[in-house]
Amino acid sequence: MGVSNSDPGGVLDARFLRAIELWCAGKWMSAGAFGADVYRDSGFVAAVRDGRSPRLGTVDCGFRRT
Repeated sequence: MGVSNSDPGGVLDARFLRAIELWCAGKWMSAGAFGADVYRDSGFVAAVRDGRSPRLGTVDCGFRRT
């Protein structure tokens, strides 16, 4: 049985954001510091929270670097 997702990226974006937040909490790191360190963009996490949908390659790259 497949999972329907009428909002492209919505479910994955939420899971990605939650993973970042959990990782940051475990490392006592701010979201801005995470974005700056991993993506060279201190506003990256804030942009995802505001609805930005990162490309799959961006997500994959970030999890390999953390």
